[in-house]
Amino acid sequence: MTTTTIYLDRDYLIDQVFWQYAAQFCDRHNARDFFEARYSTPAQIVRIGEDRAAHLMPWLDELASLRLDGPQPEQFLRAQALLSQCSTSLLLS
Repeated sequence: MTTTTIYLDRDYLIDQVFWQYAAQFCDRHNARDFFEARYSTPAQIVRIGEDRAAHLMPWLDELASLRLDGPQPEQFLRAQALLSQCSTSLLLS
């Protein structure tokens, strides 16, 4: 069994929710209320099937490899793109 753990800052997630659904929110505070109503628990455990895991694995592997030498500012945009690809893929499943 393989476990992948991703720690994300709550404010970062709220910003992502705001921009992903910007047409539905007046401002970032509306996005925060939306997020907190649906994800009140700070930790979320997502279990995905084997097929979906195989689909996400290349992105998660690359994301993990970016962190081997610690956070590097020049890798931020690539890490953000990988997180976006993973979340979009999960939402579309």
